[in-house]
Amino acid sequence: MRFLLVAAAILAAAPAGAQEKKSEPNAVERTAKKAADATERTATRAANATERTAKRAANATERTAKRATGAVERGAKKTGKALENAAEKTDNWVKQKTQ
Repeated sequence: MRFLLVAAAILAAAPAGAQEKKSEPNAVERTAKKAADATERTATRAANATERTAKRAANATERTAKRATGAVERGAKKTGKALENAAEKTDNWVKQKTQ
């Protein structure tokens, strides 16, 4: 569809005598093909850039999830140690008071 629009624009912009020259009968067609190829390359580049961005976002999300998981695990470990220490202190206190 874009190719047709580009070709139509080029044909409309070309001077009337330009299409009648025997030395360059395919100039308009070549120009339209070049424009279509450039449009296709641009679309491909945009698609690739979008794909790279999506991969980067997915990787960043994965890293963030790993960091969050690690933080939760570290917090749980600290909480576990704190509870163990509190239980030990309580046991020691009870032993002292019951002697």
